[in-house]
Amino acid sequence: MYIDGKKALLMIKDPDIKNIIGNYLFFRYNLLTESVDGILEVLQQISGDSSYEMVILDEAVAGLATASQALVNIKDRNLETNVLFLSTLLEITDPYFVGQLDLLPNYADSFYRMDQTNTQLQLRLDMHAPVMMAATMEEVYPIVCRRLAEAFNADGALCANLRLGVEPVTRGIMVGNFPWDGRERYEFHIPSSGYFRELITYYRPVHIPDLDEYPEFRRELQEKFSLDCRSILILPMQIAGKCVGFIGM
Repeated sequence: MYIDGKKALLMIKDPDIKNIIGNYLFFRYNLLTESVDGILEVLQQISGDSSYEMVILDEAVAGLATASQALVNIKDRNLETNVLFLSTLLEITDPYFVGQLDLLPNYADSFYRMDQTNTQLQLRLDMHAPVMMAATMEEVYPIVCRRLAEAFNADGALCANLRLGVEPVTRGIMVGNFPWDGRERYEFHIPSSGYFRELITYYRPVHIPDLDEYPEFRRELQEKFSLDCRSILILPMQIAGKCVGFIGM
């Protein structure tokens, strides 16, 4: 909680996000918020004013390169001022990265926008191409796993189907992994509680940045899928509102 008179400066394009953040900073930290539309206004506003405790920069307004340079300039002038990118806050509030494959907003920096758009489109093509070109699903699974690992720079990836027809689902079928561990398709048990049960029942992705904090689940991943990793992201696959399997990396 800050003392009266302390402020936060927001350069945020989306009015809804701006209102949410402004209300939160006021009621949670007693920070009054002021808004500007561009980088030059940000620099002019904070020049010589020590009452700003926080500045939030939206890269969608001026592009990442320009916003990054503004961050450096602000810190050079006001060492005690906290400067955050809006994307950092959105990552914190979007822990399962559901927007990972969404095209980015229109950045003012046209070259940066073009580069990011091309990258995102290539990711989509990498995911869809195996499905369009494969003759059978047996060909799709291992290629998708490899493309997932390559596209997101992951150490490995897996793909599993659920053995449906019995409720609750208690068995899964490992249909693909990368790198391949030498095992053909095999079944594995799905316990009545835990992360996999929540994923299947509530379509809730599993995202654990540090598996060292969850040794039991780490052992489960090693035993089921031969995965020895530091972090994990597992996403459900749905058809007609029903979970039919999952992919992970």
